Amino acid sequence: MQEEQATALWTPSAKGYESRLTVPFGEKLQIPAPFDCTLDTSGFLAPEEPEES
Repeated sequence: MQEEQATALWTPSAKGYESRLTVPFGEKLQIPAPFDCTLDTSGFLAPEEPEES
């Protein structure tokens, strides 16, 4: 959350995950099989603070 990125990990192995995909918040993240879907991360963005007058 602090880096404003979302990561999908797949293909687990004894040494960790062999595959990963990271996108910045606001972009779509493709989740591979068995889920095979797209996660819209635009809702993860923090609301913009109003400008002071």
